[in-house]
Amino acid sequence: MTRDENKCKVDAMIQENRRIKQRDIALKLGISQERVHHIIETLNYRKVCARWVPRQLTDPMKGHRKTVAQELLNRYRLKGDDFFKNIATGDESWVHHYDPENKRQSMEYRHPGSPSVKKFKTVPSAQKVMLTIFWGARGVLYMEFLAKGSMVNSDRYCATL
Repeated sequence: MTRDENKCKVDAMIQENRRIKQRDIALKLGISQERVHHIIETLNYRKVCARWVPRQLTDPMKGHRKTVAQELLNRYRLKGDDFFKNIATGDESWVHHYDPENKRQSMEYRHPGSPSVKKFKTVPSAQKVMLTIFWGARGVLYMEFLAKGSMVNSDRYCATL
């Protein structure tokens, strides 16, 4: 088989199955993987990953998002930079809970012959707590630690807000 024939066959195989592996092409054509790789490069193909998105939006959902975005843009045009001062956002994250003690707080009286006190670097305890925090242009607006046994869901958000 000539090089041009191999090139055409590789191109056809990729057109048929965009996820085909170089090893499979090499086996079907009886050529080396290195040769397949070179042919793919000359055809200007690049292997790219699909972009992950949280969910696929329907046309009505896209329309609603566009409407909301247009309303926000109109509010900005009316109020100018003051509009940004009224925006708040939030997030939640797991935080390690411990009560650190600095060197000065650990000071205590000792006799000259007493053994020296060792201060160890504090490490997070095994206790983790979910922190929900809201902030805006003026800084932190509200923060709350999730009670043990509680869950982050819409009911909790409604109660928080």
